[in-house]
Parts: sequence; C-alpha cells; structure tokens
Amino acid sequence: MRVNKHLRIFGGLLLIVSMLSLLAVNYSSVPEWATNVNYQIFGTFPESNLRADEKINFIPANADFHGDTIEILVELTAPTGMATFQQMKMMPTLQTYGTVKNRFSSLVNVVVMEVDESQVNSIAQNKQVKSIYTNEPVFKLTSSQPTIRFLRPGECTPAQIDKMWTQNYSGKKVAVAVCDSGINHPAVNDRVVFTWSFDGNVNRPPDGNHGTACAGVIASNDISHPGIAPDVVLLDIHAFHWQGGAVTSSGEDILGGWEAIYQWKIAHPDYIVIASNSWGVPQAGNLYDEATKQLKQQGIICVCAAGNEDSTIGRNQNILSPGSSKYVLCVGAVDDSMMPASFTSVGPAWNGELKPDVCAFGVTIDTTNVGGGWMEFSGTSAATPYVAGCIALLAEAHPDWSVEQFYSAVKSTTMDLGRSGWDPYYGYGFIQVYNAHMNIETEFLPDNSAINYGFMMLAIVGVGFLLAPRQARLHA
Repeated sequence: MRVNKHLRIFGGLLLIVSMLSLLAVNYSSVPEWATNVNYQIFGTFPESNLRADEKINFIPANADFHGDTIEILVELTAPTGMATFQQMKMMPTLQTYGTVKNRFSSLVNVVVMEVDESQVNSIAQNKQVKSIYTNEPVFKLTSSQPTIRFLRPGECTPAQIDKMWTQNYSGKKVAVAVCDSGINHPAVNDRVVFTWSFDGNVNRPPDGNHGTACAGVIASNDISHPGIAPDVVLLDIHAFHWQGGAVTSSGEDILGGWEAIYQWKIAHPDYIVIASNSWGVPQAGNLYDEATKQLKQQGIICVCAAGNEDSTIGRNQNILSPGSSKYVLCVGAVDDSMMPASFTSVGPAWNGELKPDVCAFGVTIDTTNVGGGWMEFSGTSAATPYVAGCIALLAEAHPDWSVEQFYSAVKSTTMDLGRSGWDPYYGYGFIQVYNAHMNIETEFLPDNSAINYGFMMLAIVGVGFLLAPRQARLHA
C-alpha cells in the first residue's frame, strides 16, 4: 500500500492522539515515571498551582489561624515512588514551621506535623505542598448500637454463603485485615497472625467491643456461632482507641494501619488480602482516595462501610469516606425483610460516585463480644465484615482474580433491590456470593480495558500510515 503525504501526516496525528488518550485514561495525574525522569535530570518535583486556601481541607478551631498547637497531615506533590526523596529535601523547610512527628511514603506522600495554627497558611503557600488535612480524631465507627445477630440457617440463603460452604470454601489462603479497635475472643484469637497498634504496643487490649464484633462476623470458629469464612487468617489492625469519651481514630492512625496492611501483603504475596473498614468520616478529601488507590494497585481488596448517617427520605449524599472512593467496595445495610436499615447512609456520594456498591444484613446479628460471650451488633459496621467474609470465600475460589474482577463480579451478580440497576439505598443490590463465583463470564461493569484496547488499535493504524511506502510521483 502506498500513501501520500497527507495520509502520513494523519497517521502521525492519530498516533499522538492515541498515546495521549491512553495516558489520560490510565493516569489521573502525571505518571510516576515522568516525575522520576524529571527529578533525575532536573532535581525538581511537581508543583501545585492551587491557592493556599484551596489546599487547606479543614477549618481550624481558631478561625484566625493562631493561638493553638494542632496536628496536621501535609501532603506533598510527588508520587509515592519519589515520596522519600521529596520529604528529605523538604524536611529543613518544614521543620521551620513546627515539629515533624511522622512520615508516610508507601500509600501517600504525607508528613505529620505539630504546628501553631498561625503557620498553616505559610505551609500551604509552598508549591510542593499539595494539601493539608487535620490529624484530629475525626474518624468514627459505624455501629448504630453496641450490638450483630449471627448467621442463622435461613439467613445464609440470600447471600448464598451456604452454597459456598457445600463446595468446601471457607476462606483458606485469604487474609482479612480488620482495621478497627482491636480483637480478643476465644472464637477468633487463633486466627490472628499479625497485630499492629497505633501506639506500637501489640499487646494492647481492645478499646471496646467493635473490632472483636467485626472479626467474629468474618471468622468465628464456634460451631454454634460460625463466621462466614472461618478459615481466613486475621490481621488485627488496632487503629481506633478511646479519645475524648469515644472510640475514634486520626488520619495518622488510619494511614499507619493501612501501610501495615500494605507491607504485610508485600511480605505475603501468596495471600489474597481484604481490608475490612467499618468506620468513616464525612468528606475526608482526596488524600484517602489516593491511599485506597495504592492499596488496590497492590492487590488489596478494600471493603468500606457506607456509614450510619440515616436513610430518611431526602437525606442523600451522606456516604462516608473512604466508602466514597471509587477504589473500594462500599457497603450499605438492610434488615431481615430486605428493607434499608433506618441508619444506613444514602448515595450518591458527596464526590459524585455511585455509592453504596452493594448491601448486606446489618441489623441485630449475634457475634463475638470482647473477651468472650456473644452480643448483638447493628450498623453498616456489621454489613461491612459480612461482605468482607463473602469475598473471602470468593477469593479462595478465584485466587487469580484482580481486585477489579472481584468488585465487578460482586456488583454484577447481586439480588437487585429497589429500582432496577444502581439504587441510592441498595447500591447494585444484595450480595450473592455463589452467583459471583459461578458467573464470572457474564458481563461485568466496564473498566478501562476495552477503552485501552480501542486506543491501542488506533495507535497501530497510525503507525501503519507512518511506515507505509510513499506514493510514487508521476513524471511527464
């Protein structure tokens, strides 16, 4: 085939547009390799063009920004692969504003600081500062009362857990990280293979019964009160503790717990890892989205509570973060009659994401009480480990699936409730784990793969035009 000059130019443009489109689809910001090259050649890092006030994602207690010492999370501009280098370079500057308490570089590029409020604006004016968040204990647990009723025989049917059990799936070679307030009960203690605590004390007793209750839903090995996936191993991520009369957590503690899960996965690549997060905070900003993105890229499945912000008609867009992130599976709660629980948060999320993704039982289910015995537990806190346990069964059956395949399989095989398709109360419907196990070949919700394929085909066509022989000229 011979082409003229105009077709050759067209082919070149087609190639350029295709490659730029591939970058746009797959990168929400500058690719890490581009930042690395920029640093190696020029010694510089990305800069933020936001105004100082646009970077501050909280309102300090003192509106005039002075008078009190506060803890903040300072997010820097470089991707995680270059976080350590940027933090080292920025350290002398940051230390002029206050005390550096901690640093994170695996999931996010964040420096934890203690500063006077008067310094917040000055820090935000630095172009290598991307955002600033409070490190106050703003994250709250999502149980509506100190009570989960354990699986009764008839209740296995809607989620199809019993069908997975009959095929001998019980969560083997799957690790579930319970990011919560600590675990202690005879029915789950022997499943715990790793412990991390916010204060470094791995022998710290649980702060309340919430974490133990979540662990029991997933992994109780008691014959009369079985967990959904009793053969999983548990990672006890103790990020919540008593503060100011309530069991809460700070951004530093959440990020520390998540980084511990991230590092455990790297050290144990043969395990499928699920992070169960029965807590949240309203509109936490993009920092935790970035963290959940990194968890997903490492192959960690994040299951997060929608929140207990009330399902009263008219009260929508109250999904808590990190449940609002597109990188997680967000869970709402229903009662025994498949009606939305009165407390469950309603979508869509504040950032426009269609959340919740799915729903599960979350009203008065028996589970493990801290130290021993049994309790009842309600909330999206209960529905979240219910879904995490179901996915553990699915993960044992399909260890080669990607995180996106798990999300898509779960969402595309639910019991559709409410209006057809996605619903602000139910998400895509009630989880049906056996359907997800058997119907992986059915149509999934779209991801970027088809789009990538299309742009790659356009790029190949463009290369074809460029490499084709030139059209011969006719001479009189």
